[in-house]
Amino acid sequence: MTWNIDEGHETLDTIAQRRTWALERSEQLTGELVRAVNDEASHGVTEVELARRAGVTRRTIRNWLGK
Repeated sequence: MTWNIDEGHETLDTIAQRRTWALERSEQLTGELVRAVNDEASHGVTEVELARRAGVTRRTIRNWLGK
């Protein structure tokens, strides 16, 4: 998708586009974070340590690990 983002002239459309971009980027980064958490967990890093470093709750870590 092509984005028409001009932060100097904020309209409803450009704000909505920026929000959509941010949400998509957040989903991408979350996927990367889940992969990194799973990789480190496979190397023995504790759930508590993973949660601290990832900035999420231990329950989130457990969900990402499929527990």
